[in-house]
Amino acid sequence: MTTSILVCLDRILWLKILLDEQDKLTEWAKESLGDLASKVQMTGKLENQPGMITVWNLGVTRNFLRTQRMQNPDDPELFKPEMIAKISEPTLQLSKSHPGKNRLFFGP
Repeated sequence: MTTSILVCLDRILWLKILLDEQDKLTEWAKESLGDLASKVQMTGKLENQPGMITVWNLGVTRNFLRTQRMQNPDDPELFKPEMIAKISEPTLQLSKSHPGKNRLFFGP
């Protein structure tokens, strides 16, 4: 019985370390990207890719940007990456299980 308790405690400790690393990675990504990503989150959906950027309503955003470009073709502020990110509100999703995530966090 003592062995099973130790195994459970070891798994709990490993899980806590893993969650702490994921929190540190998401905070690092938020700081690094600044306003270019509205949210950074870890997901279990991705298995083959280390990350993915999603935009909730991409069709409406593209249509709005195209309309603005037609109305204001000489406005350089409108097409800066920061402005496009504010309009589209992209979310960076990072894989919890992909080995590339570890390279981002721990380095090569």
